[in-house]
Amino acid sequence: MNANFQEILKTTLLAKPNSSEYLIHWGHWIPQYDYAYNDTGRRYVKHVLHNELLSQEFSSLMKAYGLNLTLPHTGKRSRTGLGAKNGMENLTLSAIELIEVVFEKDFAEFGYEQWSRHYNG
Repeated sequence: MNANFQEILKTTLLAKPNSSEYLIHWGHWIPQYDYAYNDTGRRYVKHVLHNELLSQEFSSLMKAYGLNLTLPHTGKRSRTGLGAKNGMENLTLSAIELIEVVFEKDFAEFGYEQWSRHYNG
């Protein structure tokens, strides 16, 4: 798992933005920063919601705009693929450090702590 994962991340890291290599696996590996900021560093979006806090942040955002909208409660999502069996604890330190390089701006701009500080591998 780690070798394949690191190969994908290295491809993303070395690729030019918007190239076919950068869009590997239908763009699932593009840093989120690239969706929120343009090439000059100007922010495109006003609000960024974090997936792990989506319900709370969405509710707060709707309240701030005076909108009576809520997300439907769908219960827990279940995955049966690779992601369901493996988590951060299955990654090597070198894979975690590569994540931190590829997604460096995501960690900094969107308030995430770097994982390598907590690595117990």
